[in-house]
Parts: sequence; structure tokens; C-alpha cells
Amino acid sequence: MSKLSRIEPKEVCSICGGEYSEDYGGIKGYFGIIPVTFCEWCVPSMIDMVEQITSDEEIYVRKTEH
Repeated sequence: MSKLSRIEPKEVCSICGGEYSEDYGGIKGYFGIIPVTFCEWCVPSMIDMVEQITSDEEIYVRKTEH
């Protein structure tokens, strides 16, 4: 039986295809089992999008819970 290998995130952004650099704020990781890479431009864009669709009260509650 063959051994399964882990799929690693790529060196380019999963959203825009731009260059990835951890030094400039890019991140690599997994959404469940799907490998993803985000550049320094897409990371803050995703954060901004979540903040836009989340109410101020929800953000406050989540920050005070931890």
C-alpha cells in the first residue's frame, strides 16, 4: 500500500497568483485539508471583508471572550 503524502501550499497566492513572502505579511496554511497561500495584499483584504460583514457587537464579543 502506498503512503499518502501531504500536499504543501504553493509559493504563489491562492487568490491573485501574486508572489508570496512571509517577510512582507503573506501566510501559508490549510483550510481544512486544502493548502492555501495568501500574499501581503490579499491577507488584509480578507480581514477587511470579514470586518465588513461582521457587526461591531460580534467583534467585541469575540475579542472579550479570549
